[in-house]
Amino acid sequence: MLTVSVHSLKETIFEGEAKSVIIPTSTGQITVLENHIPLISSLNRGKIIIKRLVEKELEFKTESGFLEVKPKSRIIILIQNER
Repeated sequence: MLTVSVHSLKETIFEGEAKSVIIPTSTGQITVLENHIPLISSLNRGKIIIKRLVEKELEFKTESGFLEVKPKSRIIILIQNER
């Protein structure tokens, strides 16, 4: 299970658990799963899709931003968004 935080400059948009996150990075779209290697990347325009365990998946549009995947399946996403 992943612990995911999505933040904009103005607010925390989402904090919770997920089984995977699909993210548009500067080198292409990636899917982050549990125990992913640590990673820092810039984001491209696109959709971030958070696939949760039981609840409906969430989608957030982003113009740009940054991603950090930390050890122990923690993901922090900072975005400039259109919500």
